[in-house]
Amino acid sequence: MKKRINKLRSLFGKSENKEEAPQETSTPKEITITFDEELNNIFHSFSGLFIGAISDDSDIAAPTVLDRQKLDFSKDSLQVVDQYLLHVFSNRSDFADKELENTILWGGAYTGEVIKRNTDANLFWESYESYMERNPEYKEKIPHTLTTRTLLSSDNGTAMTMPVNKVLRFLSEGEEHSLRYYADNL
Repeated sequence: MKKRINKLRSLFGKSENKEEAPQETSTPKEITITFDEELNNIFHSFSGLFIGAISDDSDIAAPTVLDRQKLDFSKDSLQVVDQYLLHVFSNRSDFADKELENTILWGGAYTGEVIKRNTDANLFWESYESYMERNPEYKEKIPHTLTTRTLLSSDNGTAMTMPVNKVLRFLSEGEEHSLRYYADNL
């Protein structure tokens, strides 16, 4: 477990990698969507850390405020997460960066797993690089950051959403970024 967590943390390091623009070719390139089982397992584990089913050396901000017993991967459980995030948002200057990072990553993973389990679409966690290889037109609109390095994508490549980024936006801007509303309107 620690290996997976450390590997993903390295993916979510603070440094930003500038990538070269893709080279244009004269023949169309066929792109295959590749399911990254390890990345999906890591984010599943992150959701387990968020609900307290798995423990780590560190934790989320204000873990006693989150009623983890009510986190059952239902859309209704996102209301519990919204209330928790509202508390963290209101007191965010009281928390260490690591606690806030865990809250964002693990809360985003939980939100994504809720979305995956409560939709008819076949969604999976995908890296920014993989998604942008297929959809270069979004590269200018979606910067490569801590919260966009992994996103949820449909298996047919027609849909994408960024639950980790949504948690960051809640903690940065407030409750107008409700996770329950977000999940209901995908």
